[in-house]
Order: sequence, then structure tokens, then C-alpha cells
Amino acid sequence: QPQEFLDLIRTTQEATGCQVAADCYRRPKNTDDPCLAPYFAWKGGIDCTRSEEVGESLFGPQLGQRACGLIEKLIPMYDYFNQITASNG
Repeated sequence: QPQEFLDLIRTTQEATGCQVAADCYRRPKNTDDPCLAPYFAWKGGIDCTRSEEVGESLFGPQLGQRACGLIEKLIPMYDYFNQITASNG
């Protein structure tokens, strides 16, 4: 379900402001779909990163609420990959 995967990556990045990336193979697997080519290079270690200026707003009293909100927005991607892992296991 390639479109579901691409939509999930896009919506996760938009909702969190994080770039979704992963460790890549040196020689990516082939695919006929150029939209999926970057993801066929992934081998594991998927992460979500976002850069912010270090300062009061980063470490202020709202840090816990911000972290909780970010984690909640990552749950759909977490569930998706757990579902894939369970069906391939």
C-alpha cells in the first residue's frame, strides 16, 4: 500500500515539524515507483528529528506538554510500523 505509506510520512512530517529519516543501505533496493525509491534505501534506525534554537522557550515550563504532544502525533507512524513488523514476523 504505497500511497498509504507516503501519506503517513507526509502527514507525520507536517504534524510534527520533524524530518522522518533512517539508516540507509549502501546499495538501495530497486523499485519501479520513483516516489518510493528513497524509502527502499532504508534499512532501519528510523528517526524523527527537528532542530530548534536553544533557549528559554526550548527548556521552559511547557517542555513536558510539548513532548507529550509530539509523541501523540508520532503514534500513527509507530502503529503502522508495528503492524508491518507483526505481519512480517
